[in-house]
Amino acid sequence: MFDFTEKQINDCIKRCRNKKGWLNTKYVRSGNMTSLETRQLMKIIVIRELAFSNQVAFQDERYQICFELDKKDIMIEDLDRFDDLVLIHPALTDIPSKSLLSNETTLFELKHWNVLKCEWLEIYEAFCKYQNGQSIENFQYFHPIYAIPITTSDERYLKDQKQHILIKIYVFIKMYKAIKIGWKEIGSIYAEDTHNTLFIKIISEHYRERFIRRTNLVKLQEKQIIHSNKTVMLKKFPGIMKEHLERLSNDKSLDNADREFYKFTLENYNREPHSQGLEKAFAVLKKVALKDSQVLQSMQDFYEALPIVGKFSKQSGNKPLDNFFNSIECDGIGNFSPNYDLMSNDVPMLDRVLHQIREVLRASSDPRVIAAVSDWVEAESKILDFDVRISRRNAQKSKKDVDR
Repeated sequence: MFDFTEKQINDCIKRCRNKKGWLNTKYVRSGNMTSLETRQLMKIIVIRELAFSNQVAFQDERYQICFELDKKDIMIEDLDRFDDLVLIHPALTDIPSKSLLSNETTLFELKHWNVLKCEWLEIYEAFCKYQNGQSIENFQYFHPIYAIPITTSDERYLKDQKQHILIKIYVFIKMYKAIKIGWKEIGSIYAEDTHNTLFIKIISEHYRERFIRRTNLVKLQEKQIIHSNKTVMLKKFPGIMKEHLERLSNDKSLDNADREFYKFTLENYNREPHSQGLEKAFAVLKKVALKDSQVLQSMQDFYEALPIVGKFSKQSGNKPLDNFFNSIECDGIGNFSPNYDLMSNDVPMLDRVLHQIREVLRASSDPRVIAAVSDWVEAESKILDFDVRISRRNAQKSKKDVDR
């Protein structure tokens, strides 16, 4: 390592200590120092705790430091990477856990365990690429063809499986960032963990539950919640309402007063997306549906999904669509709640834990936490979208095969 004099170190500190944000070699270099020598100097300043790094090895060209010590926690949280100890944690080498296997393990169970192991290794490799700033889009999907029978063409099936895994990778990444940024909100609930160990436990439990569901499919079939097109519609409907309000707010064919009203409704929704703002948006769009075909179609889709939800559908029976638009009891979207409780013992433990985490983070007053959990939820919705799209395509293909 290059030997720096105290004068060189102090000169660098004086020159850089008032600079804001992350500093790379471009902003720190002095004289004829090479990039590596500059990063070595930056490392010394970090060791002296006068600055902090972006948790990349100083030999790496991406190495940066920051002198804003009062912002350290926030700036570290906002980094698009895992904490270093996550990817070297020994528990990651035991996913899915070997404890799931025993002397009584059947060949079918062993094959399925191997399928999950292959998938996890692909995800872990993607995590490493993400950590190193590389693209995670391109990876060679390995399908152990002996384990799961392929019912569609090999090429399309493999493409679908690869896309599904890629979406899941992004879900895990967004989940980690939400837990990390929101740890001050949920840390007291999981006092025995850090945000890193909790994330690792979540992944481990995810694969444990998948192994059990697959190998005990008949036993668990009655308790599984199947995400049909209707459940996806209900889950996405608040976001659909927001999209309609945004469109109407910018529709130049409408009167200025109408556009301003929709803009005002949208602003209320953005302020209170889970309470009065949501209720008001629903009431407004019910009236808009009578004259706007796009809103009408969304309302019809929502109405058709209602039989799978709680209070309203049980009390009101199969009411005509006209009643849905005009009945007072249908004025609030809050009347429509799922007929299953995500905190019920009938729901897998991991679903209950993730639901609890999301609800606590959503209630935060910190906009950074709210933004992080929103990114996580949006990433998860893409899995549902993908599953519905593939199911619909396969159903159409089956119908065509029958018609031939």
